[in-house]
Amino acid sequence: MPVEPAKDENKKVMENIKDGLAYIRDKAVLFKTLVITLIVATFAMNYAVLLPVFTKVVLHEEETGFGFLMSCMGIGSFFGALFIAAISGHGPKKNILLSFPLFIAASLILSGLVSTYFLMAVCLIIMGFFFVSFASIANTTLQINTKNEYRGRVMSIYTLVFSGSTPIGNLFAGIITDHFGPSAAYIACGVMIILPLLALYIWKVNSETA
Repeated sequence: MPVEPAKDENKKVMENIKDGLAYIRDKAVLFKTLVITLIVATFAMNYAVLLPVFTKVVLHEEETGFGFLMSCMGIGSFFGALFIAAISGHGPKKNILLSFPLFIAASLILSGLVSTYFLMAVCLIIMGFFFVSFASIANTTLQINTKNEYRGRVMSIYTLVFSGSTPIGNLFAGIITDHFGPSAAYIACGVMIILPLLALYIWKVNSETA
């Protein structure tokens, strides 16, 4: 028969979780990075959900066309990884955390505005480049700014934020697509990244000047 964990062990687990969350809350760089990651993961990861519908309804392409567009995202991701490797020895990349999500949002909005296959391919290459670059910098920022004893808990929260928020964004994108079409959904997702980032930036400026 399976052995039930002792109550004090369960209590210790909950205390460790609370301690990890408090550590993130009290360390601004970790909290800010996770909030930005939450925004990007919620609304930028929808490209994979929207792309099949967009390919068929707007571009009037079939499976082959869809596969090529997904490859374009991979091409952008590849060059994004090379870019991060090239700049990795030049110190902190704090500006990327706020600026690259804006480029991701811009590529989403542009995706909603285009109606040709070539331009959509270009948008996806750009999106892949900035998305992988941002994800790499966010991960690295969390790793190097976290004490060893908290690293497991912080990265667990990062994984939860990065992967667990996607279904919420998928639901949002699906509702917009159902009512207004895939182009509007791309634009809406881009706007939903920009607005909270703008609010975060204003809050940061006000905090520094206060």
